[in-house]
Amino acid sequence: MRHTMQSLSKLRKRFAPSPIAADIAHLSEGDRQALELLIQAARLMDEIYLRQTWSKSPGIKAELARQSSPLARARLRYLRINGGPWSELDDHEPFLEGVPSRPDGANFYPEDMTKEEFDTWLNGLGEEERKQATGFFHVIRRDQSGRLKAVPYSEEYR
Repeated sequence: MRHTMQSLSKLRKRFAPSPIAADIAHLSEGDRQALELLIQAARLMDEIYLRQTWSKSPGIKAELARQSSPLARARLRYLRINGGPWSELDDHEPFLEGVPSRPDGANFYPEDMTKEEFDTWLNGLGEEERKQATGFFHVIRRDQSGRLKAVPYSEEYR
């Protein structure tokens, strides 16, 4: 669907702005520095989440940020609200042209991987490797020869 400024505005209005503010006057200098580090970490987490939704999401965000038209700004704002190019309130329908349906495995798995390929690979792993491949702290990627491998989050999102 090709969204106009009007349709994007209508979509965006379904979300209520929630300003976050705090009186930090009573905080020590050390606490203020710690708070700044937490804010920086939150911004990094936003970028990691964007990468996790789809491999092309960061590029789409960067391209929209480079554009100065009001429509591009509206698209960028809605992308930030949704954490990717799919509308969270509309069954994950893409709201940008050229964006496919939301991948079932998001960016935790190679986009070209089939369930059968994953199951075959998984069945060939030892117990510890299988825990990593099916756990919460690894993504699945392809090595240089195209074989599947589990990559720890600490490496993937370094």
